[in-house]
Amino acid sequence: MHDFGPKVHEGAIRRRNAPRQSVFSMHNTSRGAEASLIANLTSHTGPINGVAVAPDHMFFLTCSDDKTVKVWDTARLERNVTSKPRQTYTQHHARVTAVCMLEGFHCFASAGDDGSLHVVRVHIAQGSSMPKYSKLQIVREHRVEQTDEYITALTHYNTENSSNLIYTTTQARIVVLDLRTMRILQALQNPSHHGPISTFALDKRKAWLIVGTVTGILSLWDLRFGLLIKSWKTGVTHADRPMKINQCVIHPTKGRGRWVILALEALPSPGEATRGTVLLEVWDIESSTLVETFETKDSSDNVPPSQHPEVPQAEPSATIGQDAQKDPAAAIQALLRLANQPSVIESPNSVPKLADVCAIVVGADFAGLSGMPRPDFGIGGEERATPPGGGGFIITGSEDRRIRLWDLTHIERSVTLSGSDVESDKTSFAMVKSGDNEPVAYVETLNKRDGFQSNQNQRVVSRTNTISHHQQSLLRAHQDCITALACLDSPFRGSIISGDRTGLVKVWRVEEAQ
Repeated sequence: MHDFGPKVHEGAIRRRNAPRQSVFSMHNTSRGAEASLIANLTSHTGPINGVAVAPDHMFFLTCSDDKTVKVWDTARLERNVTSKPRQTYTQHHARVTAVCMLEGFHCFASAGDDGSLHVVRVHIAQGSSMPKYSKLQIVREHRVEQTDEYITALTHYNTENSSNLIYTTTQARIVVLDLRTMRILQALQNPSHHGPISTFALDKRKAWLIVGTVTGILSLWDLRFGLLIKSWKTGVTHADRPMKINQCVIHPTKGRGRWVILALEALPSPGEATRGTVLLEVWDIESSTLVETFETKDSSDNVPPSQHPEVPQAEPSATIGQDAQKDPAAAIQALLRLANQPSVIESPNSVPKLADVCAIVVGADFAGLSGMPRPDFGIGGEERATPPGGGGFIITGSEDRRIRLWDLTHIERSVTLSGSDVESDKTSFAMVKSGDNEPVAYVETLNKRDGFQSNQNQRVVSRTNTISHHQQSLLRAHQDCITALACLDSPFRGSIISGDRTGLVKVWRVEEAQ
């Protein structure tokens, strides 16, 4: 235990200054939230693959394809001292695919695509005004078994007798590693024909684990007995197409901990130029049923996205996930049938709908400061009625370079915090319930605005304003796919960290719109 350093405070340390107005403390639904950019960090030279925040929010980490993990001091965000990291870990000799913090310590675990796993301690000494960072120290090293295997996702939790790190690999393995003794406590093999594991979510009670694969299959594991309970296919809104699961998280307030939120990447069929408009799917893992969807559409569409002619309409019975192929030969035949399907003729004017969500952050309250109470679980795990304002939130970062904040209490108060054309587009959010057997759809509608006037004299002024606004948007918004997100509670309440495919990291301060 001395290798990991002293225990640290859980949650952001309270400051002496007066508390600021919380993001969603007002019950007036006409007010939303807006994000202001407070940091633009450009040290990485490759795509950002993960963001992790220290337990006490003193620093946060970013890992990238440039083979580094960088440590960023949150105290410098308030003082705006510099945009350089405090420390850079360079001992990985391959792309860093995942990073996570150790629960209760100033240590992080990072994995490279060469099969390496490093546990590194961050030495911090409290100075008179600013904390002082010493050299990073490697305290543990581990390597996966096979040479062509590497880790895709990480998480850590402590028990009374062990310090457990769970990781998943490209060879569909689930491993529980005790960092105190470096012994493998559990090694589970997911069906290989389901594909490499891309993400997983762990139960709060550490009783079960659900993993998602690059072929869109969810598998539920019982960690207490090491048993595979069931596997089923997701992406019912995209029939007969493989759906990579980018991220899987447990719903913050609904479903008594048995609802999971999936970010799906629709892989188009050969020759297909359009993608679906479903951003997220919410599944009940107990009944393998699709219960909610989060969608986006243009104002020109007169039908819900799930009924769009380009996307096959699912029957009510299709909301129940189909069992995954248990036989590897049957799985290969299904892939061959998909490859032999006739391709769709592309239109010359067709533009792909790049709205796939690649990063999710969820919670019962926004960074602990939105005034949303956490769910109240009664005796026997029965969830009591959620108080007003306790619906939780979802923050998504997508391939269309937008950061969306979904307010699950008042869906109409959801906002698009960042995007290349947020100011020029007017968005509205609403809940759509088409039938008793259909999942609930939360729909974002984009209303395009025309920046040019019909009058020729006003057209020059409007064009100048449009160019000026576009230049400001280039500096403010992401210019590539948002690949990583995290919530930060220091030094400002309600902050968001976002990283994109170009290696750019931005820190946003979210406040209530006036």
